[in-house]
Parts: sequence; C-alpha cells; structure tokens
Amino acid sequence: MEVEIRVKVDSLDDVKSRLESKGFLFSEIIVQDDTYFKHKSEIGAIQKPGCSILRVRETSTGSKLTFKALTEVVGSWDEHETVILEPSETKAMLLKSGFVNDLNIHKERQKGKLDGITVCLDKIEGLGTFIEMEIVSEDVLGGKERLLALAKELGFSDNDIVHKGYAAILFERQGVKYENTG
Repeated sequence: MEVEIRVKVDSLDDVKSRLESKGFLFSEIIVQDDTYFKHKSEIGAIQKPGCSILRVRETSTGSKLTFKALTEVVGSWDEHETVILEPSETKAMLLKSGFVNDLNIHKERQKGKLDGITVCLDKIEGLGTFIEMEIVSEDVLGGKERLLALAKELGFSDNDIVHKGYAAILFERQGVKYENTG
C-alpha cells in the first residue's frame, strides 16, 4: 500500500534545506502532467473504499498508467502501476472503453529519498506549494506514524498535515463527495 501525507508550505527552499540536513538528496525538477480517468458510471457517485481512478502520468523520462483505489485509511491507496509507451493511445483506449477524463494536474516536482521515505517538493498548478511524504508499506498505520514523525521533526504540527491527495482536493472542489475513507 502507498501511504502519503502532505503539508502546504510557503517556501519549498526552507523545507528542502531542513530535509537535506537530515540526509535527503534531491533530484532535478521534473514536470508531471497527470490525466485522471473515471468510468462514466462513477461520475457523480459518492467515493467510498474500493472506488478507483486511472491516471496517465507523462514526464520527460517516460509515462505510466496507474490504478488507484480508495481504502478505509485516508491518505492510503491500493495502487498498481505500469510503464506505457504511447500515452495518447492509452488515453484513447480508456475513452473508448467508457472512461471519462475527469481531472488534469500539472506539477513541478523534486524527489528525495531516505530510509524508505520519499519526500517530494511540489508546485501544483491551482493549489500551490506542498511537500508530499510517502512510504510503501503493508503496515498502513505504522507507515503513517513514520511520516507523521518526520513531519514533526521538520517542525510541522498535526494541524499542518493534509491527508488527502491532490486529486481528492481538486475533485472535492468539483463537488465530489467522499465517505468512509478515513
């Protein structure tokens, strides 16, 4: 399972410096363009554990198709991902199969990793600047505790933590409702 938390920040440079002092090394900035698809039968439905979306992520280094299903723990998804060679063809297949392009997200991201935790410094078009911390673990609650401990080490409080993903935040702005997802 993928477990994530986010913190909205004013300065990515300040947080990056604090993370580098802990040993995180960051990549160059990459641009990600995410296209989200939902089956047309789920448009307007309340989103519950088990509801899913498909994402086509395009970057300069390649493209991926990702399946993400909601779980009972907010900030945790059942996720499966594969490399795709032709994102435009993948999108066309999804559209022809009854899926609808429901959301697009443009993001500038720098990634750092240390001790199994990935931290992303993100500029999200329409949302602002965030740090995203993630861990892949079958122990969802233990993984979330590790992320929260790192956030506290960085000087953030529980009130600063955003448990929802960028897509969920933007979907909620569109009026999508969530139920029993933490």
